Amino acid sequence: MRDDAQSLIRRGAVACALLTVAAATALAQPAPLSSRERLARIVALEDARSLGDGWLRDQVLHPDPEVRRQAVLALGRIGRPETVEPLVAALVSDEAGAVRSTAAFALGIVEDPLPEEALGALEAATGEPSARVREKALEALGRKGADRQRQTILAQLGALVAPSGYSNRREDVEASRRRTAWDEARLGLFALARLGPGPDAVAVLEVMGGDVPRTNWWVAAWSAAELHEPALIGLHRAWSEATDPVVQALGVRGMGRVGVRADPSLADALGTEVALFLDHPDAGVRMEAIAALTALASAGRVIPDGVGPRLLAGLDEPDPELRRAALVALAAGDHSEAADALLDWTRDEDPGTRAAAFRALHRQDEDGFRLLMSGWSDPDPMGREAIAEQLGQVGDARVRDFLIHALLPDEDPRVRTAALEGVGRIEAALVRDGLEPDPETEAALAAHLTAADPFERASAARALGRLGVLGPEVRAAALADTDSAPWFRLAALRSLTARGGPEAAEAARAHLGDAAWPVRAEAHRFLRSIGEPLEAPPAPAMREDGLEEADYDSMLHPPFTPVAWIHTERGEIEIELYIADAPRTVWRFMRLARSGFYDGQRWSRPLPGLVLHAGEDRDAPRAFRSEINERTFMRGSVGMDDRGKDTGGSRFFITLLPAPERNGRRTLFGHVRRGFEVLERLQPGDRIERVRIWDGITPPDP
Repeated sequence: MRDDAQSLIRRGAVACALLTVAAATALAQPAPLSSRERLARIVALEDARSLGDGWLRDQVLHPDPEVRRQAVLALGRIGRPETVEPLVAALVSDEAGAVRSTAAFALGIVEDPLPEEALGALEAATGEPSARVREKALEALGRKGADRQRQTILAQLGALVAPSGYSNRREDVEASRRRTAWDEARLGLFALARLGPGPDAVAVLEVMGGDVPRTNWWVAAWSAAELHEPALIGLHRAWSEATDPVVQALGVRGMGRVGVRADPSLADALGTEVALFLDHPDAGVRMEAIAALTALASAGRVIPDGVGPRLLAGLDEPDPELRRAALVALAAGDHSEAADALLDWTRDEDPGTRAAAFRALHRQDEDGFRLLMSGWSDPDPMGREAIAEQLGQVGDARVRDFLIHALLPDEDPRVRTAALEGVGRIEAALVRDGLEPDPETEAALAAHLTAADPFERASAARALGRLGVLGPEVRAAALADTDSAPWFRLAALRSLTARGGPEAAEAARAHLGDAAWPVRAEAHRFLRSIGEPLEAPPAPAMREDGLEEADYDSMLHPPFTPVAWIHTERGEIEIELYIADAPRTVWRFMRLARSGFYDGQRWSRPLPGLVLHAGEDRDAPRAFRSEINERTFMRGSVGMDDRGKDTGGSRFFITLLPAPERNGRRTLFGHVRRGFEVLERLQPGDRIERVRIWDGITPPDP
């Protein structure tokens, strides 16, 4: 008995010792992360473009489906080749449809071409029971597929695009906020458009119809116009006669695009038909008619008689955007009868109109143009910038010299930047036409490689790149550049790698250790594209402004959806901010707005009738990571402008019409809730008075 008792005592002592060790070990180990903490760490790693030594990949197996979904989205946004395998695994085997659909979307935004295994998984996913998975798989195939995947998309669309289905569906802001019954057809048609023209025009006709469309849906009209396919001309003509002006405008757009590629007889007929829409009562249809005639004239197609006077009549349009578009059209063709009227418009109060009139005058009356330019001056920097942008489209050596001598020395860096771009375009066009390169032009461009403004230096590098003149001074200037803003080094690297060859590889290797993430990433992407073995991914990016994981947690779990009010001289625009879909972008936008950054900034409209831009990246010293998400750009969407992946700054835009071409390419971070009538009234040069923010915590300024 005594031995048994002693044995029990010994076993008890051992057990106590083991428990003590276990307790000490437990205390020494960090407590398991909660799902909320994991989500914050995922977003923090994504911001750094880091896989966290494999930790991020492991989250694809976490029990919480929201953790898995956020992990696969982060992997797609990081987008390097090593993210493909876990994304395919999630698409094929995850039990949650939301995770599988996000995995499909994420495969569509990775950087490199997808391997066959991934494409096969996406094709198989188009047969999924879940409509959300099917539509995201179609979307990804449109971004990453080829001819074989086009057949898969067409087969799916054959059942989706029902006769007359979705007609008169005017998806507006709501379509970017909630799911609809026609999402799969919409994303499938966008995918077909993204793949571009192919050898299967007959199959496309079977999906959309022949001379009588199966649907009068704007999505079908937009997608068909993107294909530039002459066989679809019957569809475009039919849509141009639809009752919906948006569908009509897209039908006219398709006619113009077909005319550029069609044989001369069809092109001539289309020019005559498009000209009839110059008198259409809807401004959007008139804008598309002007744009189509501009494209036809620029392609050397015969423009029908009577177009010049009708374009001149368009100069009396109340909308300055239509006037500027008409002036650009007059610059594309021969309309000598317009010369006297153009001379008057060169004195218009609107800088964009003045500049477009100068460009048109060059085409219609060169002698008058040169006489006018000999005494030209403009006290408005916006006018000088607009002149540089417009005249940069003219392939004339004397215009090139004017830009060099009159605008490259300008005191405003914006004007100098526009002039550099113009000089580069003109000189490249002259060389293509057989002229010898001008050493003085090259020297004038190279002199700006050391300018104080990084955008100016970047434009000089791009201009020299167009000329194929990227000597040692460009590489040396890029390597010596220590500016926190990466724009010059990024432009120089892209210009160098566009040429290819050993020098491009050498330049890319030299920039693998660049201080700025976008430059490191660009160098890494190029070296991967040429098959160069790389030992490691690019070094992680800096977190935005030293953020900690607790900051990311607060972004992901705001008490209320934040709202911004943009006050302009023409009224107020109210914007709901998508903090759950783009937390860092929204956080940065709110910080900039509260600091007064946007106060006094001017609106611009680089694409007439389509988007409004605001903000100035010159004041944003760093490039910020993209947050590509699954929302779609519709009318009133708010996105962040950039110069490629992970190069966003402060400049944002608002779409005035649906912009499917931006889906999966730009960060969408909000939508307009009120103030569409203000958007329609805003003109380039109008100012933002201030931006107020409400987030449920900090009250907005009165």
